[in-house]
Amino acid sequence: MSEHRVRSRSWYWIGALPLVVALWVVAAAWMVGIIVVVPEAYASVEAAVYLPAVAFGVPAVGVYLAFPIAAYLDTRAIRNATDATLLGMARNTPLLAAAPLLATAVDVVLVYGLVALFRGPSLRSGSPRGGVLLGAAVVGGTALAILYVRARRGVVVMPSGFREWRAEFRENERV
Repeated sequence: MSEHRVRSRSWYWIGALPLVVALWVVAAAWMVGIIVVVPEAYASVEAAVYLPAVAFGVPAVGVYLAFPIAAYLDTRAIRNATDATLLGMARNTPLLAAAPLLATAVDVVLVYGLVALFRGPSLRSGSPRGGVLLGAAVVGGTALAILYVRARRGVVVMPSGFREWRAEFRENERV
């Protein structure tokens, strides 16, 4: 565990990505459970998955599109640190340097999957390739975000509790 601090809050966008995906999975599972348990719901299981996808889709796409920018800003803040030990640790963690490019590749797959999925007059007429690409982008982006936050934790100090998070947002308060 490192003792070095970097004044960068961009990593919060990266940490939000797995939370948004987890929220979508829980909402989709809840909707499927309601449809299975309550026969009067008159909806298909497919509709139960698409409803949370639409409800959480816009924020999720926003977080996914912000991921490469946040990774770039955060790695730039770590690279611009003046501590030689911190710079050495950051150079020994290749994921921190590669994350912006990998996140950009995930975004390209995500956008292509969305376009392929929504091509046509209805979702059923869209390409099944779009769903596969979309699923791959969601799984790959979530895994990349988790790995990035873990790699970042090894290089710089991250807030471990609510008081530290609150102190990080207040300029004059010491941690």
